Amino acid sequence: MAWWRTAYVGQKVTPLKGFPTSPNGSWARSFPGAKYPREGDILTIREIFKYEDYSLGVRFYEIVNGQYTNAGRYHGDGSSEPAFDIRLFRPVDDLKQQSGMAVFRAILNGAPVKESEPA
Repeated sequence: MAWWRTAYVGQKVTPLKGFPTSPNGSWARSFPGAKYPREGDILTIREIFKYEDYSLGVRFYEIVNGQYTNAGRYHGDGSSEPAFDIRLFRPVDDLKQQSGMAVFRAILNGAPVKESEPA
């Protein structure tokens, strides 16, 4: 099952590798001056809604854009604030699990383990 079917407000996500961030891209041309996610960002979902084609759009607490007169035509919720296709993100929890598994595999393969210093 695709992760976004169980996405929720407050969930932390990050853009997928290769997220389109070009200032000359179609999204940026449609919404000049708008802020958009960059690869490596960790963002918190503040809204989830269905586009007219039934895919899911999201907005983030960390990125609040102004109102654009053409946004309503792209965003099924009738708002004029741009949103992003949820399929371009993945949950941060997945990243933590993957890095945790990498450490576990290293231990199993006999790699030395560096203990963290107490705070």
